[in-house]
Amino acid sequence: MSYRILVADDEPALRTVLTLTLKTEGTVEAASDGQDALERIRDGFVPDLVLVDNNMPRMGGIEVIRELRADPQYNGVALVLLTAEDDDKTRSRAFDAGADAVLQKPMRNADLRVRVREIIEAKKAQL
Repeated sequence: MSYRILVADDEPALRTVLTLTLKTEGTVEAASDGQDALERIRDGFVPDLVLVDNNMPRMGGIEVIRELRADPQYNGVALVLLTAEDDDKTRSRAFDAGADAVLQKPMRNADLRVRVREIIEAKKAQL
């Protein structure tokens, strides 16, 4: 199955690695921050999954998740926070905002691909 994935990370090297890693799963677009991610989605690239970094300029991951969850047309999009923080407060804030999952970075490429597939399929099963 081929998925549509949007990766949002302000670190160019990590954004490139994530994009290349997930290319095997389908169409991947990259955004340089949260605001850029929202603009791409509102301009017509509606993904199956958004993988968004927590700490970014202009708009962070939790804000992106909150914005997308507030709009019913994006209910079918799986929203995943990618974070270096390994604390309950960050996880709680992400889930309260509407995240489907929180992934800790760094993550092995093979593990990331498997988790992305699992999260997308779980989201589709909810609909």
